[in-house]
Amino acid sequence: MITIDAFGADKCWNLDKAQMRFLNSYAKQGVKFTNLFASTSSTTPSLASVQTGLYPKEHGVISTYGHKLFDNVHTLAEVFKNNGYTTYASVGGPLNPSTNLDRGFDKFWYHKPEASVKIIRWTVAKKRTKFNNYLMAKESKEVFTSNGPWFYWMHLLDVHNRWRNKSKIKDSNLAEYEKSVLDLDKKIEYILSSIDLDETILIFSADHGHYVAEIDVNIPGIDYPEAHGFGTQDVITNVPLIIVNRDLESGFVSDKVIATVDIMPTIIEMMGFENSYTGHGKSFLPLLIKDEENFEERPVFLAANGAILRRQGAAFLYGYRKDGWKLVRSQEKGRLKSKLFDLTNDRYELNDVYEANASKAELLEKELEEMIIKAKDGS
Repeated sequence: MITIDAFGADKCWNLDKAQMRFLNSYAKQGVKFTNLFASTSSTTPSLASVQTGLYPKEHGVISTYGHKLFDNVHTLAEVFKNNGYTTYASVGGPLNPSTNLDRGFDKFWYHKPEASVKIIRWTVAKKRTKFNNYLMAKESKEVFTSNGPWFYWMHLLDVHNRWRNKSKIKDSNLAEYEKSVLDLDKKIEYILSSIDLDETILIFSADHGHYVAEIDVNIPGIDYPEAHGFGTQDVITNVPLIIVNRDLESGFVSDKVIATVDIMPTIIEMMGFENSYTGHGKSFLPLLIKDEENFEERPVFLAANGAILRRQGAAFLYGYRKDGWKLVRSQEKGRLKSKLFDLTNDRYELNDVYEANASKAELLEKELEEMIIKAKDGS
């Protein structure tokens, strides 16, 4: 399982100048999903949802920093471990062991973004991006050459940390984000060069998207100092998903709406593990085997609870996406006026149409409230 930090579906599939040649070649060997939505637009709670199949209020990691998985929450790594697999993880950024995301991993390699270097009497923080890349390549080799079945999760921060590492791509016509994407594609190709797809399932996704002004020049109104974590817009919650396996028909593309909380129950069903999963996620295995008639789309429950909101003292947000509409409201009911967006005619969610569609908004408000209650009591 490879997850990329700050890499939305729009960046993965739609960049004209920086298409990911290698990754797209992998996508053609498996199934590609274009409408997967992350539970939140910030890293730690989003990836906690991937690894548990639960929403933030259920698993306990409700923001970027300072939270950890509840003691009674089970992880995907624990499921694999209980089924005889050796489990590994190579991660960085805010995913340190204090989050409890190391639960179930036999080896949990955490890479600090900085190292303290003492020069005479001063201590200087030095970025260690290149060194972390070296360590992750070394760790992946250890995993791929190990005996017995293994589960390996890698979280790559190359795109998020693009300002920390001078790109090897010397093309002045490319934006910095595009350069980092090209670099990332080469890195993924290097890491996966020794993988035997006849014996391996590859799952590729991301934690959230990222608004990049230098590329998304046609998106007015988004001027936050950080480009994710502040909202539930599709541009920062729609993430790519590729699943490659010898038993899947290659080249299939699904545009059905699914959520990252659905990944865990899908993997459990794919692997034939005993199903002890009790979260709100639902397996989308029918989509993997092109049995779309037996798959029913469900509303998507979203949240914005990033560090940027906490620093600004702003309210965390809920989003509820259903049938081409999205309702957005404060997690503290009444603190902010709810908004409604018509996704069919307003792709970037710039025009609030709540008043003009009051009956639709009220229905979605009711469904959102029911979803919140279910998430709180675990039903």
